[in-house]
Amino acid sequence: MSKQIGHGALANLMLGAVLLFITVPTAAANEASSFSRRELTIKSSEHSDFRQLTLKRQSAELISKATLAIEKNPEDSDAFYFRAFAESDYKRKLDAALIDINKAIGLHPEVGAYYALKAAILHMLDEDEAAIVVANKATKLLPDDGNAWNYKAAILSRLNQPAEAIKSVDFAIKLDRHAAQYHNTKARVLAKLCRWNEAIEQLSEGLRLNPTSLIMHSDRSSIAMRVKQWNVAISDLTWLNAHNPSLMNRERNLRTRAKAYVETKQYDAALQDYQAALKLFPDDRSVHADVCRLYELMGNKQSAEKERTWLGAFDQDTTGR
Repeated sequence: MSKQIGHGALANLMLGAVLLFITVPTAAANEASSFSRRELTIKSSEHSDFRQLTLKRQSAELISKATLAIEKNPEDSDAFYFRAFAESDYKRKLDAALIDINKAIGLHPEVGAYYALKAAILHMLDEDEAAIVVANKATKLLPDDGNAWNYKAAILSRLNQPAEAIKSVDFAIKLDRHAAQYHNTKARVLAKLCRWNEAIEQLSEGLRLNPTSLIMHSDRSSIAMRVKQWNVAISDLTWLNAHNPSLMNRERNLRTRAKAYVETKQYDAALQDYQAALKLFPDDRSVHADVCRLYELMGNKQSAEKERTWLGAFDQDTTGR
């Protein structure tokens, strides 16, 4: 029996160095991935409840329901597929996910979506040599699926084959120019090649298509800081400060925006950001050092001296511990 299932982008969140295509630090480094569950587009007439749970990332419930479906019908390949997807998200059960997707493939080896998911799981397991073989199988079975080509591009990039990665993601973009994640993938490959301005162009297009992407705003702000596009960085960091609830990220974004304000000689705005950062983390020495330098630039010798006194006391206290 032939099965048809269309598979969209798979997330690879919280993987640290797994997909650090961009060589400059980013606020979203631990989220960095061209596989985004937020943009999942599974298309299947079967298991519509599974599809909804996947879209909502309710992984624990999805695992439970898929397990019941498998117990009822051990040859339900889609149930194995959905459980593998959830396992790759929930507590990073990648080994279990790999077992399940292999079972799905064993039951229906003609379904390209299964290979796309397996390639993503292998990629998350740092098994990129094996992942690219599976990704090639996915693109062969799904030649008109941009997501499969996008997966392949991500894997090729980490295999240090940027030229082939760009070809793959360009083909994905040709298939669907409105998929923001494809432009994000291409931006990461270009950034790896230090083609910063082109990377910014791709991220700008991606943000035009998906203006609420934390990752793309963060990546673009980081690259903009590197190439001294201060106003672009300020714009992205302002958006991130308004939409990213993490205190650590907010403090980092405030400090980075303050540096951009300094470069554009907007000293009062920079001081406001540094003071806001210090309200979050009052004992952050690096921020106090930045504030000291800012006061010197502003010609405020008295405030600069107060910061130097604070820094001296902090260093003495740290040394005496």
